[in-house]
This record gives sequence, C-alpha cells and structure tokens, in this order.
Amino acid sequence: MNSATYWWKLRGLQRKKGKILAGYKRDREQAERDKKARDEIENIDHLAMFESDVMDDEIESLASRYLIQSAQRLLLPIPIYSLDSDAWKKSEQTGRIRLTKSAMVRLRSEIRTERKQRRESAMLWIAALTGVLGALTGLLAVWKS
Repeated sequence: MNSATYWWKLRGLQRKKGKILAGYKRDREQAERDKKARDEIENIDHLAMFESDVMDDEIESLASRYLIQSAQRLLLPIPIYSLDSDAWKKSEQTGRIRLTKSAMVRLRSEIRTERKQRRESAMLWIAALTGVLGALTGLLAVWKS
C-alpha cells in the first residue's frame, strides 16, 4: 500500500469513527431527554466505547500493515512474529495480530532513518551531476566562442 492509499484509508476510518460516536452522542442525548433509565444510558455509553475501541483497533491494524509493507519495500527487518515478544499483540476486539505501539514506533524510526540515508545519497548524486553539467556547459560555451 502506498502512502496516498494509507492516508486515504486512515482518513476514512477516522471519519467513520467520528460518525459512529456522533450517532451514539445523539442517542444518549435523546435518552436523557426521554428520561430513560440510568441502565439504558450506561448501555449506550458502553456500546459507544466498544465501537470506539473497534475503530481504534482498525486504525492501529491499518498503521501496522502500512509500516510492515514500508519496511519490506526498504528491505528493513521486521520483528519476528511471536505473541510472547513485546513486538506483537492480539486485538481483544477483532482477534487480529498486529504490531504493538512500541514496535510501531521503533519500526517507524528505522524507516525514517533509512529514507533519510537514501535521500542524502540521492542528493550527493544530484549534486555531482549538477557539477558535471555545469562543467560541460562551461566547456561548450568556451568551445563555441
């Protein structure tokens, strides 16, 4: 998944979460206006929290998949899969396996470092080529005159 696809999907999940929570907020306000029982209002709150946790899980799973794919493209090592390690965890809501937040932070840092090194290397080549083109332009100008 490329960066644009990731950000598009992430924004969609965040928007969906916002709509879900807004719906529960309306339901809660309506229940309070209708003077529903405290249990019913608390049930709405619990459902809202559960839905919020599910959406957060979706967002973290998306981020985990994106970081793993980015690391693979850069040929960086990915933490070895083991539920006993501190790098992987199983979601309580969906049962999906994903990187923990601390593992995502470490992997994101490694990706940024690798991209920075590659960018610096590319800049050296661009600077060298610019110098060669400048020299050739100078030689061409001297030769023409």
